[in-house]
Order: sequence, then C-alpha cells, then structure tokens
Amino acid sequence: MGGMREYVVPDYYGEFECKGGACRRTCCQGWPISLSMGEYFRLLGMDCSPELRRKLDGAFHLADVPTPERYAQISPNWRGDCPLHLENGYCQLQCECGPAALSTICRLYPRSPRTAFGNECACSNSCERTMELLFGRTQPLRFVKTPLEFDLPDPPDAPADLKQRYPQVRRMCMEMLQDRALPLPVRLIRLGAALDEAHAGMRELPAPDDASALSFLSHINRSFGLNSASVCDYARYAVDRLGLTEDEPGESSLRAFREVRRRFRENRPDWEILFEQALVNHVFYESFPFSDRLEGPWDEFLSLAGVYAYFAFLTAVWGAEHPETAELVNVASAAFRLIDHSAFDFNMAVILGRRLRLGDRALAGMLLGVMESPGGAA
Repeated sequence: MGGMREYVVPDYYGEFECKGGACRRTCCQGWPISLSMGEYFRLLGMDCSPELRRKLDGAFHLADVPTPERYAQISPNWRGDCPLHLENGYCQLQCECGPAALSTICRLYPRSPRTAFGNECACSNSCERTMELLFGRTQPLRFVKTPLEFDLPDPPDAPADLKQRYPQVRRMCMEMLQDRALPLPVRLIRLGAALDEAHAGMRELPAPDDASALSFLSHINRSFGLNSASVCDYARYAVDRLGLTEDEPGESSLRAFREVRRRFRENRPDWEILFEQALVNHVFYESFPFSDRLEGPWDEFLSLAGVYAYFAFLTAVWGAEHPETAELVNVASAAFRLIDHSAFDFNMAVILGRRLRLGDRALAGMLLGVMESPGGAA
C-alpha cells in the first residue's frame, strides 16, 4: 500500500494536527496498544540512548495469544500510561529516534486508511482533536478526495459484488444519517430498516420507551463502562447520578434519567448536531456497513444502535452538569476509546441480536427512549 494514492476523506481531515503535549487525555492512556512481531523485535534491537533502552526493554509484554500481526502489547505503568510517555506529553521514542521508529498504530493514529472496498481514510472519534473538529462545526460532514501516502501492506481484496455495491450503500447511509428534517434517532431507525428489508416494520415508529433504554444502558454501563479504563470515571458518575444498582432501574432512577436529559438538551440545544457529527464520522471510519467483524447488514446496524445508545447516554448524563464543549469532547472521545479500541461493536450486535432478541418495535422504542420520554417530554 506504499506510494501516493487518492483517498476519500472527511472534509476536516486537512485541518487535523496532533495536539501533542496540549492533549488533555492522550491516546497512550487506557488503550492496550499492540505491535506486530517485526515491530517488537525491531524495537528490542534498536540503537538508542541507555535511558531509552532501559524503558524499551520493559515496555512490552507478549499478547496472550500472539499472532504475527498482534504479537506484543505495551505494558502500562502504575498510572495506566505508556512508559515511553514523557511528562510534557510527547513520546520519548519519537523525540529521540523520529516518527519512523514508532509502531504502525502509534505512527498512524488516529488516521485509519482502508482500501478493501475503495481508498478511504478518516480520524477516530477516540482522538480528542478529532472530536474538537467535529464539535466545532455545524454544517454536515462532506467527503472529498485528497492524495495521501501510507506504507502498509495491501489487505485482501473484497469480493467483486461487494465492491460494486459499496459506494451506493455508503452514500445512502450518509444521506440518511444527515437528513436533518428528521430527529437523529429516527434517522438511525430508518437506516436499519433500509439496510435489511426483513425489518421494514421499523418504519412504523412506536412511542419512546426510556424505561427499556435505561435498563439496557444500565446493563451496558455495568458490564463494559465500569470495567473500561477509558470511561470508568464517567460510568461511575452515571451510576451515582442516576442511583443505578445491579437490580433493574427503579422509578427514582428513571426520574433522574429524565431530568439529566432535560438539563442536557436545555443546556445544549445543538446536541443533535453534535451527535450526528460523531455518528457520521464513526460510520465512515468503520466502513459501515461493511466492517470486517460482523456477519451482515443487520448485525452492523445493531452494532451502530448500541454505539449510539451508550455514547449518547454517557455524554448526556455528564453534559447535564458539564455542558461546556471541552467537557463534551472529553466524555465523547473517552466513550469512543472504548468503542473503537475494543470489541464493543461486536458485543452490541450479540447482546441486541442474540441475547435480548428485541422485536423491531421494541428496539425502535428503546432507541427513541435514549433521549426522549413517552409523550415527548425530555
């Protein structure tokens, strides 16, 4: 994949620049960054200063099930940080040996070039600077072509029929998610119906079911959020703020949920635009609905539904008392560190599709209930 090629990118891409030491929460924190076998042995044998050599010798451990592509991982220090991360926010390896010395993930992040269906590249929502660019705009994302160069091996080629369908389906997804004539949850639900005709019944929208939404979100928060270094602080805040326990949420928790949503929507009347920007960028970044993790369009939709629900939940609960854009950037990028750097998307498809087995109307009611109450009350 070496050499200059033309890529389709979101129109913010040219503005992106790493914040370096100015980043409030760097990508090194709370993320088990992996290395290939070649990168691991190259770094262990690299010629460098004695101080950096000592750090490199203890900076990695072998993966539990090592493969040539994912052979080793960075071992966080007692603060959950990369041992090569300097106090000024920069990477000691990059400072001393240059960007070419970095592993592929560290060198490219938050960029994600993809070529299986067509040349595309976006920046991950898990990056603070990406979220600042997204939350700093009101116009819908546009996608433009630009020349880029990446030194990566070519991935396996996609089936010809999928490559042919890819541009049309992707265009449909973006257009439906950016149709501001409809509330964002309604756009999402109708996208699901469009992706799988067997679920066309979702076009008949039920009343929002925020009790079902809170039940689902409480379970996800307990199972994933509290156990994630990326979002545990926000997850714990949600537990305390809503009075959530291991039991089903009661009436007091539901009242608190309705109140924080009301306050959030009141404080940030632009919330739907912010959520749209994050969701559309995520869809583009993940090659939705053609990711390599899931089995088909409906599983892809269930994954996206879970992503929207939990991202919106954490952001609204935190944002009710912390509505400043910088605070929303912090919680949103933390949520996507869990979403983008773990099997969260796959787990959402499994839970919604195989464990809960919600019917179309129940699923639609739950998605509407993430940000709405029956009767339209916030």
